[in-house]
Amino acid sequence: MAVCTGGSLAQYQYCVSHLPMSFTSENYFSHIVAGDDPELTPDTRKPHPRPFTLAAQRFNPPPKDGMNGVLLFEDSILGLRSAVESGGRTVFVSKWRSMFTAENRPLIDRAALVLDTLEHFKPEAFGLPPYDSEEAEEDEEDEKIKEIKGKW
Repeated sequence: MAVCTGGSLAQYQYCVSHLPMSFTSENYFSHIVAGDDPELTPDTRKPHPRPFTLAAQRFNPPPKDGMNGVLLFEDSILGLRSAVESGGRTVFVSKWRSMFTAENRPLIDRAALVLDTLEHFKPEAFGLPPYDSEEAEEDEEDEKIKEIKGKW
């Protein structure tokens, strides 16, 4: 798992510094691609797809299916553009209704899934192992994933 952020590495580290779990830990993420990464130029930062393709290339080994084998999560329109243009399977997560405009709809419709919170993400829908059985039982009670697509 990796992080791909449009902010600088210093901004990212500041944003996660208060969290109990270190999101900069090499035990949790294999690498971080930040907006100030030396392999990115001003023209290849988000919303360009290069940050996501660079993050995928840095996996060891790289995904065998290329970007089709990469699951991306985004919470901004610029990031969403970057993600879908990279060819990765993209989950757009946003509870901010102001993003769901007629202008943004064609882009949002290109996401594989749209959620208002990660709490509704079901990894098995993307071929990943499900959460532990207690969470799976709770999910069975509420089978609907809250999708925003088609509701605006």
